[in-house]
Amino acid sequence: EGRTEGRAEGRVEGRTEGRVEGRAAMLVSLARQRFGEAAASTMAALLESVTSEAAFDEIGRCLLTCPNGDDLLAQIRQV
Repeated sequence: EGRTEGRAEGRVEGRTEGRVEGRAAMLVSLARQRFGEAAASTMAALLESVTSEAAFDEIGRCLLTCPNGDDLLAQIRQV
């Protein structure tokens, strides 16, 4: 019984981590296309500590509205 619960918890945790990593990878890819490699690399490092769906949504909005990479990174640091 304990093993079954442990496996189920592990699967849920793995799926959650996968979704977070997938969202981060997508946002970094978009940043790379819009603002270049330097902004994307810095953004990737900043996103390592982000786990909140709301934070990812806000960062996505920033990608659409920020006029340049420096502004994007400043906004991400405030999220």
